[in-house]
Amino acid sequence: MSIFAELEIQYPPKVGDKKTITITGLINRVNNENPKKDDENYKSKNKEDQGFYDLIPTETTNLKCSTWKLYFALKEADVDIGDIIEIDHPGTGVYKVTKVVDPSKATKEEQEKWDEE
Repeated sequence: MSIFAELEIQYPPKVGDKKTITITGLINRVNNENPKKDDENYKSKNKEDQGFYDLIPTETTNLKCSTWKLYFALKEADVDIGDIIEIDHPGTGVYKVTKVVDPSKATKEEQEKWDEE
């Protein structure tokens, strides 16, 4: 693999959509002092550009995170490397992150519950 390979980035779901991904690594903070678009970096409460965004390694690409609402939704869900998560974006400024249980890693109780359903 070339060190000049194009970095593939996926974006969070749009309003009304959901996305399921597997986290494969630690969050990488990227300094971006000269954004091309106004929405590339995190913003402060008074809408000032913070000069950085985060990339979260996934099974196929990197998920770009540049909104504090998504960042704190991920933090609240206590996401860890190897977790399969669903990101729901039901409305503007609202993200819900839930861990999806991998059937091969499910506990006996979880498997029994699924069998009942």
